[in-house]
Amino acid sequence: QTISLINLAGTDHEYCAPVAMGSCKLQSKVDRAYDICFIICFPVSIIVIAVLCGLAVLALLALVDARGRLEDLEAGQVQKSCENAGWLAYDDTCYYAPNDVRGTYEESVAVCETLGAWLAYPRTLIEYVILDTIQSGIRAEETAFTYTGLRFNATSGAWEGREGDHTNYTDFLSNLWDADEPTDPARFPCAIMHRYANYAVNRLHDFSCGESYFLICAKLAL
Repeated sequence: QTISLINLAGTDHEYCAPVAMGSCKLQSKVDRAYDICFIICFPVSIIVIAVLCGLAVLALLALVDARGRLEDLEAGQVQKSCENAGWLAYDDTCYYAPNDVRGTYEESVAVCETLGAWLAYPRTLIEYVILDTIQSGIRAEETAFTYTGLRFNATSGAWEGREGDHTNYTDFLSNLWDADEPTDPARFPCAIMHRYANYAVNRLHDFSCGESYFLICAKLAL
């Protein structure tokens, strides 16, 4: 049975907390609160960490699966061709990644449009792996930031692709962002691909649209 006592200072209550049969130790109200908080908070924090780790593993497995499907696609399907040299054909799309061209988002869009293409962006996990493969194969250095065609629409609150593509990509992108990204899409409405040295794949970051970065163009294959 718990017995309430008044300490000699008269400023706090102490409780007799059972520790063994027939014995107990005095605990202050603050200590008691700490014990209760630990009992409740510790299991909750473990559950939260486990859920976050599980989501991260699922995202990685999805990317690995997409890479595997891309390899199966390349091995078992006759690839379409691209009419211009320097373009890479994957499935029904041709990609072009000039290594000597950089520009702002708007400039990158304009460059691709002059080539009859659009600024590439991931519409599926397989296409994300394709862009990751192109980006990593040509631009291995850590500083190789590359624009995607994704742009944050402050009015709708959604990440959208090129003009004419009315798909809301917000949910799809949730597993492709780097940790703590996007930080502030209203201020940084462009999405770039970037890989640190210890990363297995490129991750997305929200950035200013006025910086000069690399680009990848895409258009339908023949």
